[in-house]
Amino acid sequence: MKRDIEKLSKDEFDILVIGGGIHGITVAREAAKNGYKTALIEMNDFGHSTSFNSMKVIHGGLRYLQHGNLKRIRQSIRSRKIMQNVAPHLIKAVPFLVPTFGRGLKSKNIMRLALSVNDLISFNRNYNIAFQNRIPGGYVISREEILKLIPGINTEKFTGGAVWYEAVVQNTERMLLEFLYEANQYDFTAANYVVALEFINSDDGIKEVKVKDLINSSEFNISARVFVNAVGPWFNQIQKKLEFNKPQRKLTKAVNIIVRKNFFADYSVGLEGKENFSDTEALFKRGKRLFFFVPIQNYTMIGTTYKLYDGKVNGLEITKEDINEIIEEANYLFPSSQLTFDDVSFYHVGLVPMDEKSSAGSIQAERHSTVSEYSRNLFSIKSVKYTTAPVIAEEVVKKIKKKIKPSYSYKKEVKTITKNYSGNIPQVVAERLIKTYGSHCNKIFELINENKSYLNLISENPPIITAEIVYAIRNEMALTLKDVILRRTGMGMLECPSLESIRAVASIISQELGWDKPKEISEINNLLQVYSLLKKNVETAC
Repeated sequence: MKRDIEKLSKDEFDILVIGGGIHGITVAREAAKNGYKTALIEMNDFGHSTSFNSMKVIHGGLRYLQHGNLKRIRQSIRSRKIMQNVAPHLIKAVPFLVPTFGRGLKSKNIMRLALSVNDLISFNRNYNIAFQNRIPGGYVISREEILKLIPGINTEKFTGGAVWYEAVVQNTERMLLEFLYEANQYDFTAANYVVALEFINSDDGIKEVKVKDLINSSEFNISARVFVNAVGPWFNQIQKKLEFNKPQRKLTKAVNIIVRKNFFADYSVGLEGKENFSDTEALFKRGKRLFFFVPIQNYTMIGTTYKLYDGKVNGLEITKEDINEIIEEANYLFPSSQLTFDDVSFYHVGLVPMDEKSSAGSIQAERHSTVSEYSRNLFSIKSVKYTTAPVIAEEVVKKIKKKIKPSYSYKKEVKTITKNYSGNIPQVVAERLIKTYGSHCNKIFELINENKSYLNLISENPPIITAEIVYAIRNEMALTLKDVILRRTGMGMLECPSLESIRAVASIISQELGWDKPKEISEINNLLQVYSLLKKNVETAC
């Protein structure tokens, strides 16, 4: 995949998608698959904002049973299956466990019934799914079994536990790239670091969008027949550019943390928070918000908290108070965790639409993504859930089909690289390459065959090699150090890499992109700033 600014500036497209998060990218892929000549622009890097700050769980919709929303359950299952097929190497079925207690809605019998109904509704969840990614049925366990799985928790009121399976994405950023790869098999052009400046109208609606390439500061227009606004929390800013007199959407700040501990082996555990919680749409109310402890490698993600956010979208930051709030909650729910601030290795913070029915003491995120038609040829997505992005994309393209017919209906010939690596590659490196890049790892093996020095190890945990950095620059539009370390290799996904390995990566990128020393130092310091809240004395490249 290459940034083709010339094509963006000269060609006329059927569809221009503005926004390169999970919703924008899945719309672009769906449109391209359906024969539309499609373009996508993103003002920063692909998936740099809300999509990056995800709990990484692709829900099957069990929670919507309490809403009686069977349609939403089926949508969730369909979305999950699409992701499982697009990137089977990135997805793992993980057991989720919540304790049962009492004789009411949280009892073992009710949960057994709920799991059975969920299995029935999701009867085709494993059809055409790779064996290793299939989702088993749910079941309940005894009080004794839950004590073994969650040692150190107060089990006096527990009668047992309910277990079901969800799909967990090991690297959500590479999931976005896999959708881009699929779109790229068709008539599709994408570019990151291109920002929309102005919408140019005609009698028939929007005609062009004036944009700026932030890499070389050039400005040009992109022409299209239909436009899709998929900018996530920047929705209000786009409305201003369109001069629409619409109410401003309220946003909620969602926070998760990652800690250097693995509490429950391979299980994700949901425990009820201490604060009362009112789910305004639930037919059967639980009364408390669940906090989840989700294992990823040898770390654990914990979350999520929600707060009203009224600041600038570009000024979103996480605070020590945000992190300490989750630490306090985790220690209350699971005293054996004994978490401190120093245990936190990384965090997720993002903005999502707030449920307008939220009360001051019970802030909730909006539950449903929606697609709106704001003019003759503009569709806007109110994006909420990473999980359901593929089916929202299908909805958008169905609406577009009522407006215009595709210009093209062909698929590029995709060359399958069958060449295997001929040298001795460490098993731990090979396994990680396959799990991270899937079939694209063959292209990395090809790079190594061309230059044996590309096998040099840059980082031991995770085991990153030089070829991955070169591949990201040459094939995946990585243009900054943060792009490579946070959103291509997964090197900084769980905590800050060593300064030595960061410098090594920056040096490789400098050779590929022609950076001078001041630029290289600036890139390193920009990356370290991401982790600055978690390090007492942030090292700098100077």
